[in-house]
Amino acid sequence: MGGQGTFERVLSYVYQNDIEINFMESDTEVKWVQHLKNKRSLESIPIKGLGGTCLQPMLQHIVDNFNDCNNVILTDGYTDHLDFSRVKGKTLIISVGTKCPLAYDNGRVKQIVLDANTK
Repeated sequence: MGGQGTFERVLSYVYQNDIEINFMESDTEVKWVQHLKNKRSLESIPIKGLGGTCLQPMLQHIVDNFNDCNNVILTDGYTDHLDFSRVKGKTLIISVGTKCPLAYDNGRVKQIVLDANTK
C-alpha cells in the first residue's frame, strides 16, 4: 500500500460515522478477516504486506462470505486484473498512484486514484 495515511483517512471517516466493517488483509491470499467496531480495535492489528498483490482471491472470499455487503479496497493499484462478475455489492477502490486494472466491471465499481505524492 502506497501510504498508511490513506488507511488512516478512510478508517477515520468510517469510525466517525459509526460504521462497522469486516477488515481483511490480502496480498496474494486472504491473510485474515476481523470484524471491527471501533478505531481502538483497529489499532491492535498489525498491517503487514508490501509484497505481491493478487486481489482476486480476496474477491472470491467476498463472494463466498460477504457477497451482500458493500466493499472498500485500499491498494497501490498494482494488482492483477480484477473480475467483479460475481460480486453483488458495490465496491469502492481507493488506490494510490495508479488505477486498478479490471477484467470485468459489474457496473458497481468506482475507483478513486489518490496522488502518490499527497499525504
